[in-house]
Amino acid sequence: MTTHGNMKIAFVGAGKLAKALIEGISTKSDSDGQATAQISASVKSSKSLDDLKAAWPIIKVDTDNLKTVEKAQIIFVGVKPKDLKGVLAEIVEAVPSNALILSLAAGMEIAEFKKVMESRKDLRIGRLMANTACATGEGLMAIDSNISQKMTDSEKSWLLKMGKLSVIDEKNFDAFTVLAASAPAFMLDWIRALFESAIKLGLDSQAATNICVGLLRGAAEQLDKNFDPTKHIAQIATPGGMTAEGLKVLEEQKLKELVVLACEASLKKAQAWKS
Repeated sequence: MTTHGNMKIAFVGAGKLAKALIEGISTKSDSDGQATAQISASVKSSKSLDDLKAAWPIIKVDTDNLKTVEKAQIIFVGVKPKDLKGVLAEIVEAVPSNALILSLAAGMEIAEFKKVMESRKDLRIGRLMANTACATGEGLMAIDSNISQKMTDSEKSWLLKMGKLSVIDEKNFDAFTVLAASAPAFMLDWIRALFESAIKLGLDSQAATNICVGLLRGAAEQLDKNFDPTKHIAQIATPGGMTAEGLKVLEEQKLKELVVLACEASLKKAQAWKS
C-alpha cells in the first residue's frame, strides 16, 4: 500500500459521496508516481463491507469505527444526519491528536459538530461539501474559511486531486450544496430528456450518446474559457432560425423559472434538516 507523506485517510461511513471521494483519492497519481494514500473506511453491515472490499481491494474496511479512525490524519465523516451525533460521540476519544475531521453531512453546522466533540480541543473540525464528480477528478468542493486556515498544504493537495476547491463562509454552504451537488442531477435530467428526443427523432443509441456527451464537453470548454452563456447562445442561435425557434419554446415553458424553483426546493429541504 503506497502513501503520500505517510498520509492516513479514514472514512467513517461510506455512502455515495464518500465512495466518490475514495475513488477520486485512490486513483489520482501524484507527480512523484505514488498513487494513493493509506485509506481506511468503516461501514455498518457485512454486505457493505464486502461490497467496498470488492470495489477497492487496496483499502482497509471494517465495521468498527474506532479501528477505522485509529492513527488517521484526515477523517471524513459521511454518515446519515440522523446518525451523526451518535457516531461523533463514539469516536471522539479515539481520534488521534490534531487530526483533521471533515463532516460531509449537510444538516449539521460546525458549532454543533464541535459541541459534540468539545472534550477534544486539539482537533481541527470543519465541513466539506462536494459532489460525486470527485470520483473522476472533476468534482466541486467547498470548505469553510475557518478550517481552511488550519489545514496544511499536503492536506489540501489531497482534496485538489478530486477537483476544484472553494473556500466559503459556512452561511453559504447550503447554497453551494444545491448548486454543486443537487444541480448536476437537474442537468442530467435535461440530458436524459435530450437523449430520449434524439431517439424519438430517429437517431440510434450510440449517435444520441455521442451528441449528449459531446455537447456537454464542448459547452463546458467554452464556458471555462469565457463564462458568458448569453454570448455563446447568440453565436449559435440565428434570429428566425431553427435554434431560435427551439429556444422560444423553452422560454414559453419558463425553463429558467423551473430551474430556480428546483434550486429553491432543494435549498428548503437542506434548511429543514437543521430544524
